[in-house]
Amino acid sequence: QVDYRDLGLIVNVRVNDLICEIVPETQGEEGMNVYGQVIAPRPGRPPLVPQGSNTVLSADGTKLFAAESGNLVYMGGRFNVVTTFQISSDIDVKTGNINFLGDVVIKGSVQEGFSVTAGKTITVSGMVTGATLTAQGDITVKNGVFASTIQSQYGNINIAFGENDTITTRGNLTSTSLVGCRIKIEGDLDCTKNPGALVGGDCSVMGKFAVAQLGNKSYTPTIISVGSTTNLLLEMDSLEKQCTAIDEYIEKINTSISSAIRLKVQKGMDKKPLKTRIEEIQKIINAKETLSVQVTKCVYPNVRINLNSFTTTTSAEYGKCNIVCGPNDIEFR
Repeated sequence: QVDYRDLGLIVNVRVNDLICEIVPETQGEEGMNVYGQVIAPRPGRPPLVPQGSNTVLSADGTKLFAAESGNLVYMGGRFNVVTTFQISSDIDVKTGNINFLGDVVIKGSVQEGFSVTAGKTITVSGMVTGATLTAQGDITVKNGVFASTIQSQYGNINIAFGENDTITTRGNLTSTSLVGCRIKIEGDLDCTKNPGALVGGDCSVMGKFAVAQLGNKSYTPTIISVGSTTNLLLEMDSLEKQCTAIDEYIEKINTSISSAIRLKVQKGMDKKPLKTRIEEIQKIINAKETLSVQVTKCVYPNVRINLNSFTTTTSAEYGKCNIVCGPNDIEFR
């Protein structure tokens, strides 16, 4: 059951986590030697307070807490919380997997079979091959991504190019080319910089869709869906049911003893992120009527286009165009 890819390089602490306790010095007590003579006490020396960067001392000076979330490092006799974890080499057997609460900066590449998880952002200067990147914020890969999983909870994803990847985010995706990728994003897709090709795979975009080249001369099967909100509607229905269940629970505890106030407050806090997500989904659904696919170079045959409630598969080649929903079908303008 040993995880050979967890080398314990990071000690994660969150805001307000207790780092250490500081025991004040004492004046000591009188002692006695073997002759029955009294030995005067030797007063203790004040302890060194190991307060470093991003830490805070309690009012009475006996406890040290983390002021930021990050990696706890003991250096120079002091505890420091580092909010950015930087690796100057590749992510491989020497580093193991990375799981950090803050920002992760990797100067090298991420090798096959390894994963990087960040509570904030991830920046990779090299390539990502057969690996997994997961972040709450933005993910940037300055070189290519091959056969990997890239997922961001709330941020934007920016990769040089992707091939046979799985990419998901609630934010935007920017790349120069995407080949054979499975993409699901709630923001905008921008693949217009040279060569700007989206070829093969299955791409679902809720926001704006802009590419230079859609499909390939070899008629590679390519599927794109823009404004398809079926999954979002199902998610919103589930969230609304959870909110209703919380409201019913709060109504029940309103008739209970006053000690239930704490539970009521907690349930209210549980409901807040659900309502926020429902509002996000409603904004996406309301905006879908104006969506289109912007192509700056060409569209090749055998591209299946799902735009809002319409579907078509191209059988001819089109030049620069704007693909929109007409009165009865998809139109190429």
